[in-house]
Amino acid sequence: MNAPSTRDRILRGAERALVENGLDACSVQQILQEAGVSRRTYYQYFRSKDDILHALYRERVEGLVDHMRSAVDERTDPVQRVTAAIDTYLSYQVLGGPLKRWLQAKAMSPDSPMAPDREKTLDSIVALMDVNVRDALGAKLDPFVYRSLLMGAEGLVLNTQARTGDFTEADRIRIRNVMVPSYFAVLARHMDMPQVED
Repeated sequence: MNAPSTRDRILRGAERALVENGLDACSVQQILQEAGVSRRTYYQYFRSKDDILHALYRERVEGLVDHMRSAVDERTDPVQRVTAAIDTYLSYQVLGGPLKRWLQAKAMSPDSPMAPDREKTLDSIVALMDVNVRDALGAKLDPFVYRSLLMGAEGLVLNTQARTGDFTEADRIRIRNVMVPSYFAVLARHMDMPQVED
Protein backbone atom coordinates (compact mmCIF):
# COMPACT_ATOMS: atom_id res chain seq x y z
CA MET A 1 0.00 0.00 0.00
CA ASN A 2 1.39 3.39 -1.01
CA ALA A 3 1.85 6.13 1.56
CA PRO A 4 -0.56 9.02 1.05
CA SER A 5 0.79 12.06 -0.76
CA THR A 6 1.48 15.21 1.25
CA ARG A 7 -1.54 16.88 -0.34
CA ASP A 8 -3.75 13.94 0.63
CA ARG A 9 -2.39 13.98 4.19
CA ILE A 10 -3.30 17.67 4.44
CA LEU A 11 -6.80 17.00 3.08
CA ARG A 12 -7.40 14.11 5.52
CA GLY A 13 -6.04 16.22 8.39
CA ALA A 14 -8.35 19.04 7.37
CA GLU A 15 -11.33 16.65 7.40
CA ARG A 16 -10.56 15.60 10.97
CA ALA A 17 -9.93 19.16 12.16
CA LEU A 18 -13.08 20.49 10.50
CA VAL A 19 -15.32 17.76 11.93
CA GLU A 20 -13.82 18.22 15.40
CA ASN A 21 -13.92 22.03 15.45
CA GLY A 22 -16.66 23.00 12.99
CA LEU A 23 -16.40 24.65 9.61
CA ASP A 24 -16.18 28.24 10.80
CA ALA A 25 -14.24 27.74 14.04
CA CYS A 26 -11.52 25.52 12.56
CA SER A 27 -8.19 27.28 12.04
CA VAL A 28 -5.34 26.55 9.66
CA GLN A 29 -3.22 25.79 12.76
CA GLN A 30 -5.64 23.03 13.78
CA ILE A 31 -5.44 21.60 10.24
CA LEU A 32 -1.63 21.67 10.42
CA GLN A 33 -1.66 19.77 13.72
CA GLU A 34 -4.05 17.11 12.42
CA ALA A 35 -2.11 16.71 9.17
CA GLY A 36 1.28 16.75 10.85
CA VAL A 37 2.74 19.27 8.41
CA SER A 38 4.38 22.67 8.70
CA ARG A 39 2.70 25.91 7.71
CA ARG A 40 5.20 26.22 4.86
CA THR A 41 4.28 22.76 3.52
CA TYR A 42 0.57 23.58 3.82
CA TYR A 43 0.97 26.75 1.75
CA GLN A 44 2.82 24.84 -0.96
CA TYR A 45 -0.49 23.08 -1.67
CA PHE A 46 -3.24 25.45 -0.48
CA ARG A 47 -3.48 29.24 -0.42
CA SER A 48 -6.00 29.49 2.42
CA LYS A 49 -8.59 27.65 4.47
CA ASP A 50 -11.16 28.47 1.78
CA ASP A 51 -8.87 26.84 -0.78
CA ILE A 52 -8.77 23.59 1.19
CA LEU A 53 -12.56 23.70 1.71
CA HIS A 54 -12.94 24.04 -2.04
CA ALA A 55 -10.62 21.07 -2.65
CA LEU A 56 -12.58 18.94 -0.16
CA TYR A 57 -15.88 19.93 -1.75
CA ARG A 58 -14.64 19.17 -5.27
CA GLU A 59 -13.37 15.78 -4.12
CA ARG A 60 -16.78 14.94 -2.65
CA VAL A 61 -18.94 16.05 -5.55
CA GLU A 62 -16.74 14.28 -8.09
CA GLY A 63 -17.06 11.13 -5.97
CA LEU A 64 -20.83 11.56 -5.81
CA VAL A 65 -21.21 11.81 -9.59
CA ASP A 66 -18.89 8.81 -10.12
CA HIS A 67 -20.87 6.70 -7.62
CA MET A 68 -24.17 7.70 -9.23
CA ARG A 69 -22.92 6.71 -12.68
CA SER A 70 -21.69 3.36 -11.37
CA ALA A 71 -24.97 2.66 -9.57
CA VAL A 72 -26.97 3.47 -12.70
CA ASP A 73 -24.69 1.45 -14.98
CA GLU A 74 -25.13 -1.66 -12.79
CA ARG A 75 -28.85 -1.82 -13.58
CA THR A 76 -30.68 -2.56 -16.79
CA ASP A 77 -34.28 -1.74 -15.86
CA PRO A 78 -34.91 1.97 -16.56
CA VAL A 79 -36.98 2.52 -13.41
CA GLN A 80 -34.32 0.84 -11.29
CA ARG A 81 -31.66 3.02 -12.93
CA VAL A 82 -33.46 6.23 -11.98
CA THR A 83 -34.17 4.92 -8.48
CA ALA A 84 -30.52 3.91 -8.08
CA ALA A 85 -29.43 7.46 -8.87
CA ILE A 86 -31.74 8.85 -6.18
CA ASP A 87 -30.66 6.20 -3.66
CA THR A 88 -26.99 6.87 -4.32
CA TYR A 89 -27.44 10.62 -3.93
CA LEU A 90 -29.16 10.20 -0.56
CA SER A 91 -26.79 7.47 0.69
CA TYR A 92 -23.86 9.71 -0.14
CA GLN A 93 -25.34 12.37 2.14
CA VAL A 94 -25.28 9.95 5.09
CA LEU A 95 -21.81 8.60 4.29
CA GLY A 96 -20.34 12.06 3.73
CA GLY A 97 -21.18 13.06 7.27
CA PRO A 98 -21.68 16.58 8.52
CA LEU A 99 -18.63 17.96 6.70
CA LYS A 100 -20.06 17.05 3.31
CA ARG A 101 -23.33 18.76 4.17
CA TRP A 102 -21.60 21.85 5.61
CA LEU A 103 -19.61 22.19 2.40
CA GLN A 104 -22.74 21.63 0.33
CA ALA A 105 -24.58 24.40 2.20
CA LYS A 106 -21.61 26.74 1.72
CA ALA A 107 -21.52 25.94 -2.02
CA MET A 108 -25.16 27.02 -2.38
CA SER A 109 -24.18 30.66 -1.85
CA PRO A 110 -23.77 32.31 -5.27
CA ASP A 111 -20.63 34.16 -4.12
CA SER A 112 -18.94 31.00 -2.84
CA PRO A 113 -15.85 29.86 -4.76
CA MET A 114 -17.48 26.39 -4.64
CA ALA A 115 -20.66 27.57 -6.42
CA PRO A 116 -19.33 26.80 -9.95
CA ASP A 117 -18.47 23.24 -8.85
CA ARG A 118 -21.97 22.84 -7.43
CA GLU A 119 -23.45 24.01 -10.75
CA LYS A 120 -21.21 21.61 -12.67
CA THR A 121 -22.31 18.77 -10.36
CA LEU A 122 -26.00 19.63 -10.79
CA ASP A 123 -25.49 19.73 -14.57
CA SER A 124 -23.77 16.32 -14.52
CA ILE A 125 -26.55 14.73 -12.45
CA VAL A 126 -29.24 16.34 -14.62
CA ALA A 127 -27.54 14.95 -17.74
CA LEU A 128 -27.34 11.49 -16.14
CA MET A 129 -31.03 11.57 -15.22
CA ASP A 130 -32.00 12.90 -18.64
CA VAL A 131 -30.27 10.06 -20.49
CA ASN A 132 -31.93 7.46 -18.30
CA VAL A 133 -35.40 8.98 -18.54
CA ARG A 134 -35.07 9.25 -22.32
CA ASP A 135 -34.11 5.56 -22.42
CA ALA A 136 -37.02 4.63 -20.16
CA LEU A 137 -39.76 6.89 -21.51
CA GLY A 138 -38.54 7.86 -24.94
CA ALA A 139 -38.96 11.58 -24.25
CA LYS A 140 -36.73 14.54 -23.52
CA LEU A 141 -37.93 16.78 -20.71
CA ASP A 142 -36.91 20.30 -19.77
CA PRO A 143 -33.74 20.03 -17.63
CA PHE A 144 -35.46 22.24 -15.03
CA VAL A 145 -37.66 19.24 -14.17
CA TYR A 146 -34.62 17.24 -13.04
CA ARG A 147 -32.90 20.24 -11.46
CA SER A 148 -35.95 21.16 -9.39
CA LEU A 149 -36.29 17.60 -8.08
CA LEU A 150 -32.58 17.40 -7.29
CA MET A 151 -32.57 20.77 -5.54
CA GLY A 152 -35.63 19.66 -3.58
CA ALA A 153 -33.72 16.61 -2.30
CA GLU A 154 -30.72 18.81 -1.52
CA GLY A 155 -32.92 21.22 0.42
CA LEU A 156 -34.58 18.42 2.41
CA VAL A 157 -31.18 17.00 3.39
CA LEU A 158 -29.84 20.37 4.53
CA ASN A 159 -33.08 21.30 6.30
CA THR A 160 -33.07 17.99 8.18
CA GLN A 161 -29.48 18.54 9.29
CA ALA A 162 -30.21 22.13 10.34
CA ARG A 163 -33.20 21.04 12.42
CA THR A 164 -31.74 17.93 14.05
CA GLY A 165 -27.98 18.53 13.84
CA ASP A 166 -27.49 15.33 11.86
CA PHE A 167 -28.62 13.36 8.85
CA THR A 168 -29.22 9.73 9.69
CA GLU A 169 -30.10 6.55 7.85
CA ALA A 170 -33.70 7.02 9.06
CA ASP A 171 -33.70 10.52 7.51
CA ARG A 172 -32.37 9.07 4.25
CA ILE A 173 -35.15 6.48 4.15
CA ARG A 174 -37.81 9.07 4.94
CA ILE A 175 -36.65 11.42 2.16
CA ARG A 176 -36.26 8.50 -0.25
CA ASN A 177 -39.83 7.39 0.46
CA VAL A 178 -41.00 10.89 -0.46
CA MET A 179 -38.63 11.57 -3.36
CA VAL A 180 -38.90 8.35 -5.40
CA PRO A 181 -42.70 8.39 -5.86
CA SER A 182 -42.67 12.18 -6.23
CA TYR A 183 -40.00 11.95 -8.88
CA PHE A 184 -41.94 9.46 -10.96
CA ALA A 185 -45.20 11.36 -10.45
CA VAL A 186 -43.59 14.57 -11.68
CA LEU A 187 -42.05 12.78 -14.65
CA ALA A 188 -45.37 11.22 -15.58
CA ARG A 189 -47.14 14.56 -15.29
CA HIS A 190 -44.56 16.32 -17.45
CA MET A 191 -44.85 13.60 -20.07
CA ASP A 192 -48.57 14.37 -20.40
CA MET A 193 -48.49 18.17 -20.05
CA PRO A 194 -48.53 20.37 -23.13
CA GLN A 195 -45.74 22.95 -23.21
CA VAL A 196 -46.90 26.54 -22.71
CA GLU A 197 -45.62 28.95 -25.34
CA ASP A 198 -45.24 32.69 -24.70
